[in-house]
Amino acid sequence: SPKGQRRLRYKEMLAKFQRDHHLSDGELFSRSREQRLVQLRWEFFYLVRNELGYSFSEMGRMFKMDHTTVLHGYRSYEALHGLGRQDSK
Repeated sequence: SPKGQRRLRYKEMLAKFQRDHHLSDGELFSRSREQRLVQLRWEFFYLVRNELGYSFSEMGRMFKMDHTTVLHGYRSYEALHGLGRQDSK
């Protein structure tokens, strides 16, 4: 099913992201406020949204956090890297 395929692609993306950034299982979605982890989390939100098309609500459920937290991280990643709409606040 398309949903099942997307889920598989998500799991592959997560595994690769963790490998590339030397993260242990669970570290990315820990409650740590360490700047490196926070920014990696933002980057992962951006990838999942743009490459797999998950909604912020779906991502919130997946990551066990409020969807507004995911949205904030996504926007923070865009701002940090000069991406997205430049005219939006």
